[in-house]
Amino acid sequence: MVHHVTAEKNRIHKVLESAGIKLASVISDVFGVTGRALLNQLMDNGRLDQETIRSLVKGQIKNKIPQLLDALSREALPHHRFLLSQSWQHLTHLEQSIQQFDEAIDQHLESYRLEIELLQTTPGVDVTAASAIVPLSIE
Repeated sequence: MVHHVTAEKNRIHKVLESAGIKLASVISDVFGVTGRALLNQLMDNGRLDQETIRSLVKGQIKNKIPQLLDALSREALPHHRFLLSQSWQHLTHLEQSIQQFDEAIDQHLESYRLEIELLQTTPGVDVTAASAIVPLSIE
């Protein structure tokens, strides 16, 4: 599922580029807190004004507001907004599904917590490797 998330993010990047919105040239993670907020507003309104951009920007990106204003100066046309919205819905669905899988795996592995912690004392064995090893070795 993770590769589907990556593919959907790439689709969103492609739609933004085709709309002339160069968000990725200013924000390293378009899908971080600020990027997601900007994308949501862009899908809703098509264009972001200076006040909206300033209100949505968080963290270090505040230093890049002039570049953001330039990158977001183009309007997302209705077909861009539709494509962004469809990809966004799919992306959020995939992220929720991954979260549900992670929670189910964590719940299943809870009974092996002690063994997982013990395995992690082995050099090179992190929680992911230990989580894969324990159920196989016990059953």
